[in-house]
Amino acid sequence: MDQTGRIGVIMPEIVDPLDYELLDGIYMQAEKLGYDIIIYTGIFNSQSEFQQDYYTDGLENIYSLICQSRLDGIIFAGERFRNPDVIEKIYRYLGQTSIPNLTLSMCREGFPHINAKQHDGVYRITNHLIKEHGCKKLYCIAGVPDHKPSQERLQGFLDAVADAGLSLDENSVTYGWYWHQAPQEFAQKIVDGIIERPDGVVALSDSMAVIFCKTLMRGGIRVPEDVAVTGYDGSWFALMHNPQITTISDRDRQLGVDAVSRLYEMMTGNTCQTDEDLQQMRMGRSCGCSYEKIAEMKGIVPSLERLAVKHLTRTSDRTFIATDIINRIADAETLEHLVQETDRVGHILRGWKWIDLCLCEDWKYDFDNPDQFRQHGYSDRMYLLLSKRYGSNAPNGYFFPCADILPDLTKPHDPCVVVLTSLHCRGQIFGYCATMYENPEQIELGEQYVSWCEAVANGLYMLQKRLYIEHVQHQMEEFTAIEPVTGLLNRRSFTEKLHDTLHHLRKQQLVYRVLLISWMTKSANTAYDIAGVMANALKKTPYGQLHTRINQNTFAVLLSDTEEAILEQQAEQYIAALEAEMRALLPDAAHLPRLITEFAALPGKTPAELQQAVQQALTDFDEKISITENHYVTHRELLYKLRRDIISQPQLDWNIPDISRNLGISKSHLQRLYKDFFSASIKNDIISARMNKSMQLLARTDFKVQEIAEHCGYNNVNHFMRQFKEKFGITALQFRKNQCKKYN
Repeated sequence: MDQTGRIGVIMPEIVDPLDYELLDGIYMQAEKLGYDIIIYTGIFNSQSEFQQDYYTDGLENIYSLICQSRLDGIIFAGERFRNPDVIEKIYRYLGQTSIPNLTLSMCREGFPHINAKQHDGVYRITNHLIKEHGCKKLYCIAGVPDHKPSQERLQGFLDAVADAGLSLDENSVTYGWYWHQAPQEFAQKIVDGIIERPDGVVALSDSMAVIFCKTLMRGGIRVPEDVAVTGYDGSWFALMHNPQITTISDRDRQLGVDAVSRLYEMMTGNTCQTDEDLQQMRMGRSCGCSYEKIAEMKGIVPSLERLAVKHLTRTSDRTFIATDIINRIADAETLEHLVQETDRVGHILRGWKWIDLCLCEDWKYDFDNPDQFRQHGYSDRMYLLLSKRYGSNAPNGYFFPCADILPDLTKPHDPCVVVLTSLHCRGQIFGYCATMYENPEQIELGEQYVSWCEAVANGLYMLQKRLYIEHVQHQMEEFTAIEPVTGLLNRRSFTEKLHDTLHHLRKQQLVYRVLLISWMTKSANTAYDIAGVMANALKKTPYGQLHTRINQNTFAVLLSDTEEAILEQQAEQYIAALEAEMRALLPDAAHLPRLITEFAALPGKTPAELQQAVQQALTDFDEKISITENHYVTHRELLYKLRRDIISQPQLDWNIPDISRNLGISKSHLQRLYKDFFSASIKNDIISARMNKSMQLLARTDFKVQEIAEHCGYNNVNHFMRQFKEKFGITALQFRKNQCKKYN
């Protein structure tokens, strides 16, 4: 199989700092070798003690994607999974593929595995207690009996004690099972004098070290003054405890580097150079080292600062959850509208470089068999729904092979990190979300990410239901001539009546065309039923024949006259009259969407020829709608940035010709698009921004009025004063006096 330059990594969740440490090691080595890292994660690490439901099943469906992905190798972080059923399922997936795979810290017959190097780190930290702090009587709180990684850690302790010539007794080693109860009971025995107090204790996990220290200190035994204590793992438990725990860090980073190196050898038959030992002793106060010693060895403080910054960043991000993303996306009436709303609320996500939403080809399911839908796996072809980028989005709206994972991964690029998670709702698999990061440290799969993904999946589910209702209505309309919602002709009736109507017009020697009408969904206010408004407006418009609702957003009317030139004028007048009627029906004229129209000829005389002509006209019109909508999206980010710049820098020399030239848009089109987006003209926004800034300067500074005018972009102070009075009804000086009275 050809090399793809991709290594898959299967992770249950990415939450703990040790998860990030492992991924950092994997990416560190993979980047050197020129590989992308594709992370498959269910976000939630389920447990067998809790009942599985369709929600957790949907999350964990992402692991089935490895059976369809083109990868060079797979790393399975097996020991991190808590649910044996999920582990078995993933091993079945791995068994179905011929891709080389490597399991971390878990042994299974027929599957290669690798364990973390743990002996030397424990040896080093034990030796530190002996040589640096003079400990002679040492105890060890070990992990799990007959567990190979646990025994490797224990052997590091035993070897260090033996090399130092120290003796051990029956209390020197106790098994803590990596849990709280046994370390707590062991510490209590020391407090009660049942077991002789040691000089130092080497706990073979940070969590056991923390509970051991707390129990000693509650019993009046000081750490480190009376008993020195160390841990192992480099976890945040060690960082946050007081005193901070001296521990061995970067074990998982070393494991990640070693795993990629081993997998590389399995994939290529070649060996690669790796760092000898990334693990290091991270100093805290629990062993007895002074703060000066800790600072000298770059111990706890830098690590704690990095953790605090990350934690504060994540905490501040929680405010964005207030965005009403679920309702905004759920209200989408079309797939294009859903993409637009999904894109707009993407601001709640942080750290990403790009985001792709990929839908299964059968995401809408078979409307004739609504009880049959995808509950497992992914389709062989995926649909790129959204390709979100900073600035202008990448092209989307096309199919690609699921084996490629993402279209952009097949193009030349630098090594990157991509996280894949499931898009699912109520037991149905819609597809997956792919988020690319520059490095693992940027990965953020917290509440914002989950809320956004769930909102997208729920929006797809609601849209699916709408499309199903339309399908049922369409089937009903096949048996009736009138479209039930609007009272207009339906498409079938339009086609049937068209032949006789055109025959009658030809006998009168009249020319005719069909006017097709739709609107830009991206400019429409979703609070109003635009289709209903248009249907009522069509009924009130005085001329035209065969008023028809072709489909959900497309209407048609037949126009005729004696000459082609007059017919063209009639079409323009009809559109103007239609817009006037729609404005009258809407509560605010600003809510009128931008109409899209096409005045199409209908060649042919026989029913079959006319039916073909109508179909061709509709196909061409749909293409025109798509082009118009996409063009609209192309300029959206540019116009939003323009408005932000106007508001933040109103003092600049803003003028429409220069703006038009810089954006590459004609002046008329620029002003129309801007008004569509913001319901205000560029000129009015410039004036409003300048007036707002002038109010701030008048209220908060003692600048003269002429200086304020210059700060707000006015070269003529009289012009500024005139606009200020027109805007607020009082002079600038009167405004300043009022502000002074208010606060004095």
